[in-house]
Amino acid sequence: RYDLGAADIITAARLRFTTLLVAGEVRGAVESTYTAAARMMPPEVPAIVGRDAIVAYWLRTIQVLQLTALDLETVELHPLGDRAYEIGRATVVDATGERTTGKYVLIWRDEDGAPRIDVDIWNIGS
Repeated sequence: RYDLGAADIITAARLRFTTLLVAGEVRGAVESTYTAAARMMPPEVPAIVGRDAIVAYWLRTIQVLQLTALDLETVELHPLGDRAYEIGRATVVDATGERTTGKYVLIWRDEDGAPRIDVDIWNIGS
C-alpha cells in the first residue's frame, strides 16, 4: 500500500528512470520503472503495451530527439491503496539545446516490491 511516504520512493524511481534513459541505458530504465504490462500513451500514436514495445519506443524517440536531458517534476502525487497517481510537468532538452515542455499523468503500482509505472500518458505544451 502506498501512503504519504510514497512520494520519496516514487521520486527516487522517477529519478533513476530519467538518469538511465538520458545515459542511453533504455532497457534498464524501462525494466526497472515500468510494469510488465505497462501502457504508454504518447501523443499522436497508438497506445504502446508492454516493456519490449516501450523500450523500442524510447530507443526511437531518443535517437530522433537526440535527447540530452529529461526533467520530470511532480505537481501532485496521490496515493490510492496499492497505486498512486502523479500529475507533473516535463522538460526535454535535445542536442541543439532546444527545450520542449509538456505535462504528464503516471499511474504507479507495486510490482515485485517496487513502485512501477503502469500507465504513462503525456502531452506536449503547457
